[in-house]
Amino acid sequence: MAVTRLNGLALAAAVITAAASGHLVQQRSQKGQQVEVAAITPTSIVPVAATLVAGMAEPDLAPGTLALPPLHFLPDDPPLPALPDSAAACTPGLDVAAVPGALIALRVSDRCRPGARIELTQPGLRVTQVLSAEGLWQGELPALTPDVALSVRFVEGDELLARVAVPDFTTTRRVTLAWQGDLPLELGAHVAGAVPGQPGHVSASRPVDAIGRLMRLGDSSAPMPALAQVFTAAADAGVIGLELVAAVTAASCGREIRADLLRDGTMQQIALAMPECGDMVADAGEFVLLPLPGLPAAGAAQLALAGDR
Repeated sequence: MAVTRLNGLALAAAVITAAASGHLVQQRSQKGQQVEVAAITPTSIVPVAATLVAGMAEPDLAPGTLALPPLHFLPDDPPLPALPDSAAACTPGLDVAAVPGALIALRVSDRCRPGARIELTQPGLRVTQVLSAEGLWQGELPALTPDVALSVRFVEGDELLARVAVPDFTTTRRVTLAWQGDLPLELGAHVAGAVPGQPGHVSASRPVDAIGRLMRLGDSSAPMPALAQVFTAAADAGVIGLELVAAVTAASCGREIRADLLRDGTMQQIALAMPECGDMVADAGEFVLLPLPGLPAAGAAQLALAGDR
């Protein structure tokens, strides 16, 4: 009987499998004939032993002797920052301080209302401003009294209040021209004989001169803007003439322009009839000049105020 040899463990496995199952195992001979092998019974089973390679230490598998690698723990995550309280973050703020020149420095903030329209008010003056994209506005206002009560009002109706003493207020004299809407108005001041644009004459195009300083207040881009110009002279200044200059434009022609003039603590309303639009020459730079009651000399002004009392 010709049997193909199986070497080593493969033969032992085949013998054991055949004996356990009781089936016939068919193998092909080298000549292509089938050989039947029936009822093969193993005479002995020899276990196969593993042999250690020279130089390899036998592992110690006793309980508790297996060395584990050290555990490495990740550090704890840093604590998350505390989220700001929404109510506190949206609380509007107002900081005020008196600064030299009888001025008031203001800082208005509201992080939750960027671009908001605000009204800055003190007795005799109201102007509008717009908060920045960061919810901030800061600037200066001329004081109109030695003890100024300030108000900052938002369109929603809420209001911030402050009071500030202005110690150098008595060193100045002021004239305020205020109006509603984006109108082409200017306040001018001059000494006798002064030529517009030359020394001795103050206007929006030449706001600072030896006789005084002109401040333009308010943001004309705000909805329903309230604007003003304030002229400041030294308390001991001589006679100063005042004038209202109104440019004739498509926005001002054919209408009556109204403004408020505050001079030496007295408020006066001004009404100015502008030329008809049909009479306007395009791009001619026309304007209407209206003389205003001027500032008398310092001594005369003090006598007038004493007489009013």
